[in-house]
Amino acid sequence: KIEEKYRLYLVETVQGKVHTGLLVKNTPKMVVLVDAQGKQLEIAKSAVETLVPQRKSIMPELLLREMTAAQASDLLEFLSSLK
Repeated sequence: KIEEKYRLYLVETVQGKVHTGLLVKNTPKMVVLVDAQGKQLEIAKSAVETLVPQRKSIMPELLLREMTAAQASDLLEFLSSLK
């Protein structure tokens, strides 16, 4: 399950541009995303064709593949402590 604050969103503009990022703000006038580089992108709501939440996590796939069970356990314990 992906917590809502970590859900990736896809925005397609009426000009056909596609942007993805974490949804920071969604108001009647504006959609604000933060992309993978930490850059904030403000898009006027009138320019948004579609705003779609993505099913995949922003966590890189196969991240745990190179880790031992103990390392993965330590990572998950550390991440849980950040809540």
